[in-house]
Amino acid sequence: MDASKMVTPCPIGLSSNVKVKDGILVEGYPGGTRMVTEGIVGSLMLQNQEVGVNFKNIFIVDAKAWPGNSGGALFDKNNNLLGVVTMVGVREGLNDDQTTVLKIDHIKSQLNAKGFQF
Repeated sequence: MDASKMVTPCPIGLSSNVKVKDGILVEGYPGGTRMVTEGIVGSLMLQNQEVGVNFKNIFIVDAKAWPGNSGGALFDKNNNLLGVVTMVGVREGLNDDQTTVLKIDHIKSQLNAKGFQF
């Protein structure tokens, strides 16, 4: 393997340290084109009034995302991975400037429970 073509993994952050209004970046490949959008964290959890549930493992951010961004990364301003995009605001009653992100702390705990180490 050609070492000059290897990618350096990004550092994994702590979503538990994130605060509302922290600056973030969403990166994904909708339609096969790399897109990076900036925004802020709007909420530390998704509150669904219809079913009366708070989803504590979810961030809501105002960085624009499109269908196809799902599985893309949420980074802080220091390029630490904070989460993975799960859906854009055109669903679940969110406006189209809201993106839903699964927190990296939750992802790590689920993977650790399956034997993966970070």
